[in-house]
Amino acid sequence: YLDSNQLTGTIPSSLGDLSQLQNLDLDSNQLTGTIPSSLGNLSQLQSLEIGVNQFTGKISPSLGALSNLTILWLSGNQLSGEIPSSLGNLSQLQGLYLFRNQLTGEITGLPLEVGVFDLNVSAFNLAGEGQTTIQLIVNKTGPRVSSVEPRGVTSSSAKMSGRVLSDGGEDVQMSLFW
Repeated sequence: YLDSNQLTGTIPSSLGDLSQLQNLDLDSNQLTGTIPSSLGNLSQLQSLEIGVNQFTGKISPSLGALSNLTILWLSGNQLSGEIPSSLGNLSQLQGLYLFRNQLTGEITGLPLEVGVFDLNVSAFNLAGEGQTTIQLIVNKTGPRVSSVEPRGVTSSSAKMSGRVLSDGGEDVQMSLFW
């Protein structure tokens, strides 16, 4: 635990050689550079907390190999690009913190646990910042998809496309107004 120590410089790639490391907390320092892909070699790592630094670049897909990871805290950096789909492989993950970066994309996967989960969501644009918490409810029942053909649509310029994903439980409802 080396958080809040005013550390500077980069994370050395050789840190990925510490095969028995379980927790790495470098949060709230002044570290720069990219997050080394070698951190994906830390097979025993349970907590990776490197938020509130000045890391740049993309999140390495190698972090998706951290099968024991329960906490991934990358918020408050200058990370950009697509969120790697490999993060969907983190089946033990209980906390994922990516806010205050310039990331895009989605994380997909099937829920392995039933329950109610809080998702903290942040959005940024030129007008400012918005934050909220959304509750995700995962039930035991399987997904059910149904659709009804639209009736009375008279505009030839109206166009809608999208995906509705449901991994169980509650009926999916979607409304379109124009």
